[in-house]
Amino acid sequence: MEFVSLRSIIYDILNIIRGAKVGDDEPISERQVESWVHQYRALLLKRDLDKHKDPNPAYIQNINNINLVLDSDKNTYRTSIEIPKPVDLNYGSGITFIGDSYGNQIQLVPESRAPWQKYKKFTMGDTLAYINNNYIYIYNAKALSTIYIRGVFEIPTKVIEANGNIPTYDYPYPIPITLLPDLKSLILKTELGIEYTSMSDNVNDANNVQRQE
Repeated sequence: MEFVSLRSIIYDILNIIRGAKVGDDEPISERQVESWVHQYRALLLKRDLDKHKDPNPAYIQNINNINLVLDSDKNTYRTSIEIPKPVDLNYGSGITFIGDSYGNQIQLVPESRAPWQKYKKFTMGDTLAYINNNYIYIYNAKALSTIYIRGVFEIPTKVIEANGNIPTYDYPYPIPITLLPDLKSLILKTELGIEYTSMSDNVNDANNVQRQE
């Protein structure tokens, strides 16, 4: 599967903006473009996933080896770190999988369901997960010490941080290249009033950029 870097996306958009002579008096920063890229990527992915389609593998990121700690207030184990915000979908969370170190899936349920699990005759011993205040709580954690998760997250760079790495613009950015023209078009038209069309997505060609009348 082919990916591009966040740096490439940001620079392509900045080159289009410069070609359209927008923002000469108040230059648009890389950080501003980065924020737009995250925002509109999340919007495009939500639109796609709200159709109840299986997530494109290019959308998904992993957070590995998340330690569990005891939350004394709830007397339940939870993740030692806050989990980056998943994309909110009409039918649930953008988290697609929670697993233990052996690859066994842990079912993600609404928080209100967990306290009733102990009254279920056949499944009272099941291990469940729920989200509260950006932490994942594990009901019936048993001997678990770590978990890992997969999902579609709003800000991909925060997932890199959650894995203990320093995010840079050079990591592969989790969006399929087929969505890049739509991403750029949304940003340019919505934020800057630039009409962007592309036959080959040659973003350095200033002929493909026109100021909106």
